[in-house]
Amino acid sequence: MTRDDVCNRFEAEVLPHLDVSALRGKDLLCHCAPKRCHCDSIIAKANRNEVAAMIEMLAVIDAPHFHAGIVLWNDTVIEAAPIVGYMKKGKWSRDQVRDYCKRKAWTVSVVHQIERERG
Repeated sequence: MTRDDVCNRFEAEVLPHLDVSALRGKDLLCHCAPKRCHCDSIIAKANRNEVAAMIEMLAVIDAPHFHAGIVLWNDTVIEAAPIVGYMKKGKWSRDQVRDYCKRKAWTVSVVHQIERERG
């Protein structure tokens, strides 16, 4: 696994569940610097204005017999390959996707994530 893979997984699987509000306005130091680090994501989350932006995420689901893409907009599936179209139809959350894939022994990986301004 590469540094980017680890950071992407941290951002997709761990960071959403962390309360980082106590870190707002603080600095974090890590031995990873100046390379990409999970601390960068933590501070970005702590200091971003949650109301001003939404997260768009492209993820891929790897199963034994297929690979499928999904797009999440602010943690809700808004587009999905036909084979997992039920995720779009049911407006699944990121947690629902992750839990379902885990039960099926499928992997889900974030391919790209971008923060977009609302409105």
